Amino acid sequence: MVAKVVKAFGKLCPNVRMSLRDMTGHNIQLIRDGRIDVGFFPLPVDKTGLIVETLLREKYVVAMPKKHRLAGRQSISIRELTKEPNLLFPRYTNPVGYDIVVGLCQMRGLSLDIVLEVENVHMRVELVREGFGVCVLRTSTAEALHGSDIVFRPLQNSPILKVGMAYSLENRSHALPLFTDCVKQTLAN
Repeated sequence: MVAKVVKAFGKLCPNVRMSLRDMTGHNIQLIRDGRIDVGFFPLPVDKTGLIVETLLREKYVVAMPKKHRLAGRQSISIRELTKEPNLLFPRYTNPVGYDIVVGLCQMRGLSLDIVLEVENVHMRVELVREGFGVCVLRTSTAEALHGSDIVFRPLQNSPILKVGMAYSLENRSHALPLFTDCVKQTLAN
């Protein structure tokens, strides 16, 4: 999603300089403080002083090596997921997503065997590739990380994660409305 938006906005406004930052840990205060113009976050977030718009609703998939014993399945159940070593992101990097994934297991009286918590999604996928375990990813993330030696299978009864865009009510940037319109237009296509 982000790459498509950046490309479209770069064509629309070639003279606007963009700087991309990882919003690990829901650094939404940076938007309120005016240090960042706009951010993309798993929802819900504290909307105080912000305009928050839902952009995507997506499900989860399980990433595993192509030769994994579950790779031939059409989808992976929660029960099967809990029997595997899991690579998960730390809760502080994405409390909403973490609570969804872990909560999905807990609702069924199960728990994930989390062997490593890894902030960086590329590193998690590389560890999956090397056989350290499986990992749960959002569908859009999996689409961006496909590889010939990794497969992604839908998580059965996957909850829906809402992803939104947030920006400050106080932001007076002339480029911001152009950017937010570009985001919506890009996602509509």
